[in-house]
Amino acid sequence: MPSAPSEAPLASEIRTDEATTSAPKRQSCIPYFDALWFCYSPVYQLTEYYVEGKLDDCTQHWTNFINCMKQKTKFKDVDPEETSSHHPLWTLRTPEEAAAAWNAEFQPGTASPPSANKETVA
Repeated sequence: MPSAPSEAPLASEIRTDEATTSAPKRQSCIPYFDALWFCYSPVYQLTEYYVEGKLDDCTQHWTNFINCMKQKTKFKDVDPEETSSHHPLWTLRTPEEAAAAWNAEFQPGTASPPSANKETVA
């Protein structure tokens, strides 16, 4: 493990399971999160203040953690034309169609508020 808890671990220091050797090895972000969490601890901040004369803003730990998370959440590139042609959850409407559908569904001014339909029990 790293020599000081505030330092990010080296790639050779990160533990991996031997059972997953067939799959590509992916780096765990837990050590980076732990280092970031420790950076905000009073013990570390007071030690930094005593030794360095200033508090640590933990910028480097944030950068390491965010880079690791970005690396783990890369998605395949999707063709924008492919996604814009088919929307399985909704249909895109023109403003006129949307206004007509809204008025047909809700009829503004005639609907009562949801709380008015409920009876209060004392």
